[in-house]
Amino acid sequence: MTDAGYASRTVRAAFDTLHQALDTAMQWNLLTQNPADWAEPPRVIYRDKHPLTQAASESTTEGDTSSPNTLQAFLDAAQDAQYAFWITLLGTGLRLGEVLALFWGDIDWECHRLVVQRTLSPLEMLRPPKVHSQRSVAIPATVIPLLEENRIAQRALQTRTPACQGGPDYVFTTRTSRPLSAETFGATCAA
Repeated sequence: MTDAGYASRTVRAAFDTLHQALDTAMQWNLLTQNPADWAEPPRVIYRDKHPLTQAASESTTEGDTSSPNTLQAFLDAAQDAQYAFWITLLGTGLRLGEVLALFWGDIDWECHRLVVQRTLSPLEMLRPPKVHSQRSVAIPATVIPLLEENRIAQRALQTRTPACQGGPDYVFTTRTSRPLSAETFGATCAA
């Protein structure tokens, strides 16, 4: 399967399914041994994501909604207070809940990386991400200045508005320094 181009997780899932089916055949006395027990399970390979690189965006096909023109139209429409959010989401390939749950302490400014340590669930609760989802992700160079501008603007807002002080130090917040939520973006996208 690997030689046919299937992803390592797909190959492992197929192996696990076959192993389980052969175990069932043993329970039904159709086999005396499970031949899958002799095989070494395929390893799952986790790779860094490289979303929306210039090369990837230029190699799109007709009708693909991720084409450079579609992406540029989206970014032009997103020129608002949450522009840094959208660029971070698109540039890092993180899940929505992972970006919403980022704290400033998760960002390594010198190495241009961030650590995914939690996600914001639909119930607006912070929780650790799925197994193997805690990871370090490269931050594209174009995203760093936007994050820095966002941090400066957030600090200025907190200085001017005492009600905005305290609480968790989220990277992306509302104008009242509350963490953004998926519902916030549903309303933003509809506007």
